[in-house]
Amino acid sequence: MRLCWTSTAALSIIVLAVACAPATPDTETPPPPPATTPDEPGDAEPPEPPAEPPDEPEEADDADEAPEQTLFFGRATDERVWVEPETVPVAGAWEASDVATQAMTTLFGATPADPALFTAVPPDIEVQDVVVDDGVLLVSVDASIMDTSGSSTQEVAFANQLAHTAAEIDGVEQVRLQVDGATITDLWGHLDWSLPFAPDPFSLTPIVIREPAHAAELDAGTIVAAGDATVFEASFELRLRDADGTVREEVVVTASAGGPERGTWTQAFTITTPGDYVLEASEIDASGGEGRTPVVVERAFTIVAR
Repeated sequence: MRLCWTSTAALSIIVLAVACAPATPDTETPPPPPATTPDEPGDAEPPEPPAEPPDEPEEADDADEAPEQTLFFGRATDERVWVEPETVPVAGAWEASDVATQAMTTLFGATPADPALFTAVPPDIEVQDVVVDDGVLLVSVDASIMDTSGSSTQEVAFANQLAHTAAEIDGVEQVRLQVDGATITDLWGHLDWSLPFAPDPFSLTPIVIREPAHAAELDAGTIVAAGDATVFEASFELRLRDADGTVREEVVVTASAGGPERGTWTQAFTITTPGDYVLEASEIDASGGEGRTPVVVERAFTIVAR
């Protein structure tokens, strides 16, 4: 309920107006009250207009900025399994304080958009609690995870998915998986889960394409590809293919740092013809065939007319 108070100045004006009005003989019938909106102004001064309410504070336009999470999924090559990031939209309510919970809850149930990736996270597992304690992310899940199984490759991929996804959260350096709030030692028989896991930088795919996103639709014109890499002498090959597989452009890209460090990279292309395209990034084999098979990654996207 809002109370309206009349200022002393306004009361004085009203009292003065009444005192100065001409007296009406007692024998005459008093005139009818003026209409709500008189055609002609009266002798009395009009009352002061009510003060305008203060401007409402502008709300932040967050509706157009859907929250996103960077999750890590597996990529299998001929010789080993890697993990790499994929940014996914997050549905439902979003609170800044729930970043850790949202990240883990999303990971336990997410499917990568890129069909070349997979998840080693077992399905239908409930995330019970997520707590950050002195740089360690404690993730408690329900006991049904103990009924799952996986190979050593899958278990290592699962651990790295957890560790790298957790490390994306401010203040988190390691992750520890718990069951019903208790520490476990064994899961699938290949790793010791009693200690927290730190993200292994060498488990990352040697070349990661972060932009454009998988299946992105981009306007014709200048397209900027970007990502990160750990490659020999910081160099790798990047090819742009059209829907027919024809190479439209091929360049050698140099990252900001060479292996064993991880550097970032960007490369611009001019694409004016609408259609489907694929970026293909591949390691340069400096071993002459003596080392492992060079890793090749692809990213499909579509160019549309402006």
